[in-house]
Amino acid sequence: LSLVLKGISFCIVVLPLMIALLYKIKPGYLHRLISGHEKLFIFIRRPGSILLGFFFSILLQALGMDAVAVLGHGMGLGIETSYYFSVFPLVALAIIIPISFNGIGVREGGFIYFLGLRGIPQEKALTLSLSFFGIQVISSLIGGIVYGLGLHKR
Repeated sequence: LSLVLKGISFCIVVLPLMIALLYKIKPGYLHRLISGHEKLFIFIRRPGSILLGFFFSILLQALGMDAVAVLGHGMGLGIETSYYFSVFPLVALAIIIPISFNGIGVREGGFIYFLGLRGIPQEKALTLSLSFFGIQVISSLIGGIVYGLGLHKR
């Protein structure tokens, strides 16, 4: 798992920075490489966009973990917030493995397993998982409606 995380970190942080450096050294070479795909490689012209994207990614994950913690506290599970922040990134990593549709089943199994380590009954863990998934679906639907109506272009 440690090797996988290092590989992901390399691809997200180091590789784009290396490409940005190559752009500074040999701009013509990269122009041929990315012609027609400029929008995909915006980080070459603006390397700060990588850090900004990374910041927003971390912020979004923290908000998700905090949402799980708030739901858990609201359900009276009695688990400290730090536990959610230390364990549920592992559940998030498991969800992205393409073995189920939208992580359904994998997420619930992760919640049941990790909350079970703290003595939480399976039913409550499943309820927490499905509640969090419901919040994610509703917020995604709202964003989809905004996008579908073209409000994001204003």
